[in-house]
Amino acid sequence: MKNDIKDRLVSSQIRCFLALARHLHFGRAAAELGMAQPGLSQIIRRLEEDVGTELFTRTTRNVELTPSGQAFLLHAERAANESGRAADLARIFARGGTGRLRIGFIQPAMYGRLPAAIASMRRDHPDVDLDLIHMSSTEIAAGLIAGRLDLGLIRPPINTRGLRIGTIAREGFAAVLRPDHPKVDAKRLTVRDFADERFVYFRSSENDSFPEQVAISCRLNGFAPNFVAQTTSVAATLTLVIAGMGIAIMPRWTRNVAGTGLVFRPLDDMPTIVELSHARADDAAEDALAEAFIDRLTEAGAAAP
Repeated sequence: MKNDIKDRLVSSQIRCFLALARHLHFGRAAAELGMAQPGLSQIIRRLEEDVGTELFTRTTRNVELTPSGQAFLLHAERAANESGRAADLARIFARGGTGRLRIGFIQPAMYGRLPAAIASMRRDHPDVDLDLIHMSSTEIAAGLIAGRLDLGLIRPPINTRGLRIGTIAREGFAAVLRPDHPKVDAKRLTVRDFADERFVYFRSSENDSFPEQVAISCRLNGFAPNFVAQTTSVAATLTLVIAGMGIAIMPRWTRNVAGTGLVFRPLDDMPTIVELSHARADDAAEDALAEAFIDRLTEAGAAAP
C-alpha cells in the first residue's frame, strides 16, 4: 500500500466503499451517495488499485465482498468512525469547548489498558486535558451522577441506576507462582492442582468477591483453601508469594505488575468475569472526547499480547 494511502482513504474512497459494502449494488450505493454510477465504479477501481487487490467480485447480477474486502471493511469502518470523532473534536474546540475529560478509574485499569489509552490520546489530541482520579467503583458512580466526572472505568457489580454501562474487558484468573514452584512448567493447571498449597488471600478495595470465588472453586474441586495471609493490595500479595508464604489465585490483569519475576498461569476452570467496564451518566450529553477515549481503551486490549 502506498505511503499516502491513509490520507486519501479517510475521505471519499472510504465513504464510497462503505456504501457499496452496505448495498452490494452500484446503483443503490450511488443513489445514497448522490453521485452517478460510473463515478462510483471509477472510485472503487482506484481504491482497489491503491490497496493492491480486488475488494468486490462483480457479475452481471451480483456484487459481493471478496475475503480481502471483508477484512478491509473492518478497517474502513474504524477509519470512518475515527474521522467522524475527529470532526466532533474540532467542533468542540470551535465552539470554545474546554477540551477536558474527567475520568475516574479503578486499580485494574491502571495495571491494564489505561496507560496505553492515555498515551494514545495525548499523542492524537495533545490539546485535550485529561483529569484522572483513582477511586472506587462506588465513588466513580456517585461522581458521574453528580456531574463531577465525564467517564468512569469501573468493575461491576455496582448499583448502575442512572448510568450507561459498557464492557471493556473480561478476564479469568491465574495461579501466581514463584519461578521455582514444581508445577510452574505443567502443560495445564486447574484449581485442584493446588489442593495441598497455602494461599495468600487478596481482596481489593473494590469490595469484590474474588476470595469467595476462589473459595467456591476450591470447594467444588473437593478441598477447602488453606488461607495463611490476607492483603488488600496487589503489591503486598505478590510480595508474599515471592517470599514463599504461599501461592495466590488472582485476576489475570495482575500479571501486568512489572518486575515481580513471578509466573502467572491461567486457570481455565475458574470463571471468566467482567474486569473493566466504562460508565457514563444516563443524562450525559454525547461526548466525542469520552467516546474517543473508550475507543482507545478497546484498541489497547486488541493490541495486547
